Order: sequence, then C-alpha cells, then structure tokens
Amino acid sequence: MDAAETLKLIEELGGETVIYRPRAGGSREVTALVDRDRPGGLGNAPHGESGTAEILVANSSEIGIAASEVNRGGDRVEMVSRLGRNAVVRPIKRILAHDGGGVRLEIR
Repeated sequence: MDAAETLKLIEELGGETVIYRPRAGGSREVTALVDRDRPGGLGNAPHGESGTAEILVANSSEIGIAASEVNRGGDRVEMVSRLGRNAVVRPIKRILAHDGGGVRLEIR
C-alpha cells in the first residue's frame, strides 16, 4: 500500500484534520486517524499517568507526514485531544511504526 492508498483508507475510516507543526517552522493540514486517551507514564511518578494519543498518517511530505522528516525534538501536532474540546498543540514523542504507505506516531 502506498501513501495515496493509505490516505484514502484513513479518509474512509473517518480520518480528521490535524495540523503538523515542524520544529523548523511552518505548518500544514493533514488527515489522520486518531486514537485518543491512551495511558502513558509520567516518568518516575509511582502512580501517575498522562494521556497520549496515536495518529496514523500517510507517509508523505505532500499528503501526510513523511517518517524521514519527523524531528522528535520539537515537531508538534495540533489536534483535538478530546472530542468536543478545542484543539491543542502537543509534541510528537516517537515514531511507533512506518512503511511505504503510512506512519504511526505517538503524541503526548
């Protein structure tokens, strides 16, 4: 599956618009399949958890986010963290998986 086919599948599954904000500057809208409210640890806190999200986007700098362009040290995504709320800007924590068609990212 290539990036265009992945984007079509994301759209068919109810993808939503998020804004990719590279550390280097600028921004662009991309369509993502968003999995919200995944539990994530708070460093060394014994009982703490922080909500994370995962997004799936086309692996393309033109119609999605290319795995090769992701800078985990500063790239961010503006997205609705909970349905019905305003969008917030959150950092990209890491690339969870990628292939020629898509990239799955962990968002903090």
